[in-house]
Amino acid sequence: QERESLEKLAKNSSKWGIVIEKRYGRTYPQVHHASQIVGFTNTENKGLEGLELTLDSTLSPYPELNKEITYGADVHLTLDMKLQYLLDQSVLHIKSEHNPDSIVAMIVESDTGAIRAATSYPWYDPNSYWNSPSEDRTNAFSTLMREPGSVFKIFSLAAQLDSETITPEEQFHCDGSYTFTSDDGGQTTIKCVSPHGDVTPVDMIAKSCNGAVAHWSHNLDSDLFATYLKEFGFTQLYDIQLPGTSSGYLAPVSSWSNRSKETISFGQEIAVTPLQIEGAATAIANGGIKVEPYLIESITDRQGDIIEEHTKVTSQRIIAKEAATTILEGMEKATQSGGTAVKATVDGVRIGAKTGTAQVADETSGGYLNDSYLASTLA
Repeated sequence: QERESLEKLAKNSSKWGIVIEKRYGRTYPQVHHASQIVGFTNTENKGLEGLELTLDSTLSPYPELNKEITYGADVHLTLDMKLQYLLDQSVLHIKSEHNPDSIVAMIVESDTGAIRAATSYPWYDPNSYWNSPSEDRTNAFSTLMREPGSVFKIFSLAAQLDSETITPEEQFHCDGSYTFTSDDGGQTTIKCVSPHGDVTPVDMIAKSCNGAVAHWSHNLDSDLFATYLKEFGFTQLYDIQLPGTSSGYLAPVSSWSNRSKETISFGQEIAVTPLQIEGAATAIANGGIKVEPYLIESITDRQGDIIEEHTKVTSQRIIAKEAATTILEGMEKATQSGGTAVKATVDGVRIGAKTGTAQVADETSGGYLNDSYLASTLA
């Protein structure tokens, strides 16, 4: 109707020059919220980033023969925009208080694997994507590989408990450092932030004791340990339809050093993504059964009929329920007085959490940066 009015106006007026030109494009009313996930299109309606890129042929298919209009499908995501907004507000609070270089945060429904919110800060505005650097347009939660640090200890402990190399009543005395002799006769010392005294598996999580988890890993077969880590999803590539998603990295056992097993147990010598941490954590929350994270709920045609729908896929049991329960007890104790996660407490709500502070690798020297750290919390 607007086009007809303009054409009529152009024909009836010799004073005006009017050119009617077809242009494509999208607007993104949510601006930076989930912007890296959604991505954007260019002026020719071609997807360039995020789901706009990977689902371009679904959203904007080629014109069909003998049809005036070819409609694209509707993609329904697992995201809850209310939770997304609250998560992004929390990110702004973290930025204001701590001023980190970057922030990654996720909310995953543990019993289904549905990603309800995910963010990678700094953000960008897809309505003016040309004003943003490429790194701001990256889904860091699925692409960024880092040594996870102490947050990883719950998965090492899960392997130790499930393999029955330790029991929930196991004791370790922490005097601030732990020295062990490897098979080749060499000695390695691992330090804790402070002496923790007598430590059980629950205490190890609550106090984040490096010595305890390293000592308990010493008697766990290396191949079996690697198998547990792979079953937890570390080295797994999750197909969430986002470009650049990483599978992480775990070196082959044949290349492990005499201290690799102990070092991996507290989150070094392994590279993982936040998405993999979240996926592995579902096994702890679900009593030992892991579910895969996913982002697309369904795809429907113009009439609302389902073209494709997510089907819940659960892997086989990763660890025994008893092992998962012990770990959850430790995570809950970590939020109580004397634990490392007391700031994660919420009045009137039972909370379990595991914190971590990891060193960041120096890609130039091969060591670690002196002034950069990766702080994380899994709740």
